[in-house]
Amino acid sequence: MTWGTKGDDKPEKLKAANVTKDGKTDTEPSFDDGDLDALYDSALAKFSSPQVPEPPKENAADKELNYNKGFRTNVVLIWMFCNAALVAVVLKAGGLNRLSVKPVGGGGPDESRTVKYYLLIILWSVAGLSAFKFVGAMWYKIHRIVSLLPRYPCK
Repeated sequence: MTWGTKGDDKPEKLKAANVTKDGKTDTEPSFDDGDLDALYDSALAKFSSPQVPEPPKENAADKELNYNKGFRTNVVLIWMFCNAALVAVVLKAGGLNRLSVKPVGGGGPDESRTVKYYLLIILWSVAGLSAFKFVGAMWYKIHRIVSLLPRYPCK
């Protein structure tokens, strides 16, 4: 899952030589007039070793961006698992036989009670999930406001 990674899929530009109009490069490679075999062997050894990538330097803006991405990802995952739990509870309370193709009885008191529980579960789960979303949104907003306070101290 990605959040705000537009442009991250482009590779870094490779190094290139600048060629002038007359066909010459701005820097010429320097060669010793020494042993060419030794130069070839040293270049071969240099090219055969894997390149060690430079570790990326993470600044404060990148850390905050990564925190926000992780927070949004966790919210979505919690939301998905809550929905899965809701589906399981509803199917357990409403009964899987209500989803069958077989005709069901004439709507006796047993079915009326099952539908009542089904609707109670749906309504209370929607209310609970809405309350959870509200508390999470307020916690996030308060956390953001409190984290900005030390940057601007009162004089």
